[in-house]
Amino acid sequence: MGRNVLRIQECIARNKEPTGHGSLDYDTVQDRRCAELDQLRADISTGRENMRKTTNWVAGITAAGIVLVGIAFLSAPAKADTAAAEATYKAKCAMCHGADGKGETATGKAMKVKDFASEDVQKMSDADLTDAIAKGKAKMPAFKTLTPDQVKDLVAYVRSFGKKK
Repeated sequence: MGRNVLRIQECIARNKEPTGHGSLDYDTVQDRRCAELDQLRADISTGRENMRKTTNWVAGITAAGIVLVGIAFLSAPAKADTAAAEATYKAKCAMCHGADGKGETATGKAMKVKDFASEDVQKMSDADLTDAIAKGKAKMPAFKTLTPDQVKDLVAYVRSFGKKK
């Protein structure tokens, strides 16, 4: 049992009857016992309130930790997608558009490909870039073997050339 509960029981046991001191009557002892019990109940109530606040604080910290862990796990795949997009770009696009996206390769110059960092390419919508990759455009072949996620990642990768300007 808790310390305060034991104190309440002791108080009740000690003050059931008048102490026999002559100057104290039953009402005075009863009043004193009630005052002591009221104080002990207030102490217990305060302890419970403190415990409730502490529990809420711990729950809040735990929730914040879970959110941070979730963010960390969700951001990891984004980095992997960037690496996968870069690998796909190097395998499928770099031969014409160049590693830097400027199109300054022999094939790129012969086909007159646009610089990915240029305003013309960067102002294209994601849907237009997706169509160009998946269905081809002008002399560019269609890449029908790419999954929709790979195409989406390539669009983001092409956008990144505009940010490197």
